[in-house]
Amino acid sequence: MDEYKCIHCAYVSKRKYNLQRHIRTTHQIENPQQKIENTQHNIADTQQNIANNQLKIADSEQNIADEITISKCDGCNKSFSNAASLKRHKPVCKNVKNILECHYCHKLCVSISSKSKHIQKCDKAKIAKNITINNGTINNTTNNNTNSHNVTTNNNITNNVTINFPRGIDVPIKFNTDHITDAKFRKLVVENKNNMESIFENFSRLLYEDKSNICIKKTNLKSEYAQVHLNEQWLSKLDHLVFPKLTKNLVEQISKMMDSKEEFLLKKLKSHIFDAISKFFDEMGIDPYDTEGEEREVIQQLKILIKIAMGIVFDITE
Repeated sequence: MDEYKCIHCAYVSKRKYNLQRHIRTTHQIENPQQKIENTQHNIADTQQNIANNQLKIADSEQNIADEITISKCDGCNKSFSNAASLKRHKPVCKNVKNILECHYCHKLCVSISSKSKHIQKCDKAKIAKNITINNGTINNTTNNNTNSHNVTTNNNITNNVTINFPRGIDVPIKFNTDHITDAKFRKLVVENKNNMESIFENFSRLLYEDKSNICIKKTNLKSEYAQVHLNEQWLSKLDHLVFPKLTKNLVEQISKMMDSKEEFLLKKLKSHIFDAISKFFDEMGIDPYDTEGEEREVIQQLKILIKIAMGIVFDITE
């Protein structure tokens, strides 16, 4: 009977198969033909895996494309995590594609501070403000024989004292709103009904037409501090303790006026538009210091309003 000897050691076997197994396991050397066959199988398996992965990648790309198509708002280019969030957003979409865009001339600025500076020089902004003044929005006269802080409005209201920016997160700012008539508020809401940010910005500017409401000053947007008025003193306070609170109070003031003037506004607005505006400002009335669990788009929108509030304060600071 034939014997099969290992060429690598003294191993001998009467079976060829045993010798092949010995070489493969002991010396880790495959039979050349077997090695070729195994390599061919491996190549085939690899090619199949590549083909399967390409199909998965194509499916994933299609899913991503579908998700982008579903989750992106055509009005403002905002992206949402799912179709349900997009559906909730559409009724209150502001149709503003970029917060850095001047809503008077639509110039795109590079930052909030540059936008604020631009608005001060924007010709269309000046025209819009002149129209507002001529329509009786503000007609303040200063009595030269009185203190420079005494401001007499066209409503015959004299404001002598700047309101306080109170201590404590939950203590409300007591704004003076007597100069904001039903007609002014209705006009503001109706003209900006599809742009919640504009309602917020224009209401804030209207509120500050009563100089006693200017209880915050901001002279440098690069600084993290603002000046707040408290008990006839101006004190330095960190921005993150000032502007979220200011924004919350402004939003709550808008919501309060929306509720009090609901019947009045519904004469000029469709009910679903009124509901959308009310819903937006109700959502923005969340605690800006405790946003855990709130939906991402609500938090992002609140941050935008905080930046707008800061920009307005910077604009009006003398």
